[in-house]
Amino acid sequence: MNQVHHPLFFLALPLATLATLAPLTTAVAQVSADGTVSTTVTSPDGKTFNINDGTTRGTNLFHSFKEFSVPTGGSANFNNATSIQHIISRVTGGSVSNIDGLIKALGNANLFLLNPAGIIFGPNAQLNIGGSFLGSTANSFIFDNGFEFSATNPEAPPLLTINIPIGLRFRDKPGSITTQSANLEVPSGNSLTLVGGNVSLDKGKLTAPGGRIELGGLSVVGEVGLNENGSLNFPNNVDNVARADVSVTNGTSIDVRAGGGGFITINAGNLKVTGESKLLAGIEKDLGTLEAQAGDVKINASDTVSFDESTVENQVAQNAKGNAGNIDITTNSLFLSNRASLNANTLGMGNSGQVMIRADDTISLANGSSIRSRVSENAVGNSGGIDITTQKLSLTNNANLSATTEGKGNSGRVMIRAGDTISLADESFINSRVASDGVGNSGGINITTEKLFLTNDAEFNASNSGKGDAGQVTIRADDTISLADESFIHSRVSENAVGNSGGIDITTQKLSLTNDAHLSATTDGKGNSGQVTIRAGDTISLDDESFINSRVSDDGVGDSGGIDITTEKLFLTNNARLDASNSGQGNAGQVMIRAGDTISLVNKSSIIATTDGTGNAGQVTIRAGDTISLADESFIQSRVSDNGVGNSGGIDITTQKLSLTNKANLSATTDGKGNSGQVTIRAGDTISLSDGSLINSRVSDDGVGDSGGIDITTEKLFLTNNAALNASSTGDGAAGDIEVAARSIRLDNGSTIKADTVAGQGNINLNARDFVLLRDGSKITTNATGTATGGNIIINTNNLVAFPEENSDITAKSDESFGGRISINTNGGIFGIEYRQQETEFSDITASSALGPQFSGTVQLNTPDVNPSQGLFELSETVIDPAQQIAQNPCLRGGGEFLITGRGGFPSNPNKIFGSDNVRVDLVKPVASTTRNSTSTTKSQPSTSATDKPIVPARGWIFNEKGEVTLVAYDPTKTGPQRSSPTPVSCAAPR
Repeated sequence: MNQVHHPLFFLALPLATLATLAPLTTAVAQVSADGTVSTTVTSPDGKTFNINDGTTRGTNLFHSFKEFSVPTGGSANFNNATSIQHIISRVTGGSVSNIDGLIKALGNANLFLLNPAGIIFGPNAQLNIGGSFLGSTANSFIFDNGFEFSATNPEAPPLLTINIPIGLRFRDKPGSITTQSANLEVPSGNSLTLVGGNVSLDKGKLTAPGGRIELGGLSVVGEVGLNENGSLNFPNNVDNVARADVSVTNGTSIDVRAGGGGFITINAGNLKVTGESKLLAGIEKDLGTLEAQAGDVKINASDTVSFDESTVENQVAQNAKGNAGNIDITTNSLFLSNRASLNANTLGMGNSGQVMIRADDTISLANGSSIRSRVSENAVGNSGGIDITTQKLSLTNNANLSATTEGKGNSGRVMIRAGDTISLADESFINSRVASDGVGNSGGINITTEKLFLTNDAEFNASNSGKGDAGQVTIRADDTISLADESFIHSRVSENAVGNSGGIDITTQKLSLTNDAHLSATTDGKGNSGQVTIRAGDTISLDDESFINSRVSDDGVGDSGGIDITTEKLFLTNNARLDASNSGQGNAGQVMIRAGDTISLVNKSSIIATTDGTGNAGQVTIRAGDTISLADESFIQSRVSDNGVGNSGGIDITTQKLSLTNKANLSATTDGKGNSGQVTIRAGDTISLSDGSLINSRVSDDGVGDSGGIDITTEKLFLTNNAALNASSTGDGAAGDIEVAARSIRLDNGSTIKADTVAGQGNINLNARDFVLLRDGSKITTNATGTATGGNIIINTNNLVAFPEENSDITAKSDESFGGRISINTNGGIFGIEYRQQETEFSDITASSALGPQFSGTVQLNTPDVNPSQGLFELSETVIDPAQQIAQNPCLRGGGEFLITGRGGFPSNPNKIFGSDNVRVDLVKPVASTTRNSTSTTKSQPSTSATDKPIVPARGWIFNEKGEVTLVAYDPTKTGPQRSSPTPVSCAAPR
């Protein structure tokens, strides 16, 4: 162990030649010498004990007692020379020192009392000394020259130079130190140290203004070092030297407050502080200077620290000046219960200290307990914040961690690192806050953990209610973040506040919000709301009205920072929502979502970028590697609301598959004053809408602005059961266009592609490489009301197909002006739908006006240069009996032929039309038999080849000579001549 200098002990001992020690004078009472040094004790009344002589070495005085107890109302008076700096005493008789009276020393001497058997301070115990006091149940003092001033093996100081003591040596199971309602105090700037064995403080008070109070002990053999500044060096936990326990109970107060300085240090195995006990440090009321610095409260417990209904305070008091010290706790587990608190505050002029906690296992706060770093109302200074490192952090039943400024200054950051789990429940909270009267910035909240759980209205809150910026909430959870039951994470500028919200930044594998839980970056005052940024390696799920928002509220002035999400899978269910909105003055932020796999919205869930005030709504941008699905009235919306003034940012989606079912919708809308944004969708495979689902770009009746339209690129677009694409303006503004590029477009069962306008535009452009198919009353239509000309419809495809009697229409209509223009260009043809001047019950193509035919628009149908009937085959008008078309022959031998020539009048596949050189085939006239001629005739048809053979229908079959089945032009079951043919060489019987 290194040599250490300490004012509490030896500063220096000059070289001296030690004389033979004088014999002891033994007193008959409770203080008696043991005869090992020249201590003498006298007592005039059995209660007052005068201690004289002893052995002097320089400025150090040694005493050795057989017993040392002070009765109630009595005193033990050390009559030392005023030049003595240290009185070092030991008790060797093996009895506990019971002190219930006064201990007094002259001058400024420091007093050391060593009794391995134990020390008890009663309710009347007092210290009247000019220096520091150390009471210990150690076995001996250790000196650097190897000498031990031992209470169990008493020896006189050697006749050599004695330098400073460097520590205390303990035997196994040392005695305990107990205070029972005792009030022990040392003068300002000095130390009060109790080192056991176990140390128990029951009621009473320990006071060392601006000095140092040290408590602790060992329970096994070991050494405790003595430092120059009066502090102790305990063995590290890795040294396997078990510490003793310390308990502070029943309203005990440990107080080092002054105009500066003041340290409390506790080293224990277990520390238990209960019954409204207090550890008090910092700058006392009305004291201090601007340069003053208070000391720290340090607790080091190898096992457990627990506070119940008790407090640790290190603060700058009201009207005080200077900086408060820190609260520093190192332990295995920390428990705060029943409104217990750790407070590093400033109520005056100066900074509050930091609360630092390192717990190898668990930190638990319950029942209103708190850890706070605070700048109080009317105070000027910064909060030092909170820094926690542990494996598990648990806050329950309104427990809280808070770094706050209510005066002028910044609130510190709340920094938490938990290797396993952080859980908050039952209205518990963690905040970094500028209060309503505060001026300064919130330091924010920074969390690193494996798993984070917030339940039952628990919260994280980085907010500004005064003047200053709200800090960012940053969370890194390697596994899971879960918020439930109205729990929330806020970064907020409150009403009447001025400043920016720092936003929320989350990185995890899985994020789950359920039952109205939410993440919110908001400004209700003047300032920007921060961005909500989330990176989830696996899944983000929101359920039961949970939401994530970045918002400027009704009275807010500033921009919303928007929402930025990156994940593999995003699930929103049961009215969950993502919301970037502005209801005040400012722009709503962008909603940006990147999902490697799937995005799913179910049961009225939504993604919204809205302005309800003055400012633009942000764009909703979504990238999904596989599928985006919306169901059950769920929607994605970029909107300018009724009272909004600004533009909608629109919707931009890229995915492989997009599915909207059961009244789901995508909508870029203006109901106020401003343009609705464009809906842009790129789907590598399929876009399907069903059951009343809708993609919409709209300016409503009261809206003033242009619709941005719809732009879709995909392989397959499928609308069924009253689904729709709709670009419209029924207010004051032009309708946007609908642009679709696909391989195939299918509308089924009343579905529509529709553009409505009162102020022009509203065109539809469809490009389908294979086909456009309309079924069951589906419509492609533009409608112009008022004096607007009907919108145009352009369709470029291979085949346009409808069913005549299903009343599927393509229309370009106008109420009070000219109908629109329809241009259809096909490479294959138009089937089942045709141009008519007015709509009918059949499938129609019309460009009409309510003003009459003279105001009709134009219809241009561009198809291949073919006769529509070309390639169709014509049936004979004569019904032919097939039985009479087969010539009979009794010969049962082979030799007949069955020939198929040409294409028979059918195209090679359903997407091909009939070519001009297709063969038209009538029923073939049979070859005359030898007994009768056919009466059937057919329409003449040119031969397709000079070498074509007549085609003769087969009338039966036979086995030929090889045993093969052969079709023949006669009935093999009859005899006699049936046809003109060469005489067969032979006839073979059937086999």
